[in-house]
Amino acid sequence: MNAMLWSAAVLVLLLTGVVPALGQEGPTVPGFSTVRLSSPEYTGVGTLMSVGPDSLELGIEGLAQSIMIPIPSVARLEYHRPATRRERATRGALWGAGVLGIMGALLTDRDEDTGPVEVALYSVLAGGLWGGAIGLLIPQSRWQQVEL
Repeated sequence: MNAMLWSAAVLVLLLTGVVPALGQEGPTVPGFSTVRLSSPEYTGVGTLMSVGPDSLELGIEGLAQSIMIPIPSVARLEYHRPATRRERATRGALWGAGVLGIMGALLTDRDEDTGPVEVALYSVLAGGLWGGAIGLLIPQSRWQQVEL
């Protein structure tokens, strides 16, 4: 029984990486970020050069000058940001724990001394550790929407 409690405690620690992300405030766009913009003036990807009180200055690849886009006309603005190490590890740990936990529960022989719950908990622990390690190695990025 001690092993089950220990495994459950480790799983809780793995899952705590998700909780702080829920309370964070909305994103702000760092200067010179790659942005994806949708407006009547321009729809596409560019580099955000500056943000004024009523307009955005956007650098477009292939154009010599940047373009100014009025903020009220922007229907959607997203910026490209790489996932942090914590986000990658948490996502990998959750996937690994889920997949190996299910496999451990389904593939357990019912005649053995260890029951399917113990095997599933050990599988969850091993899957979380392996998934977290693999998640750190795989680069990820996402488009983050910005509220205007």
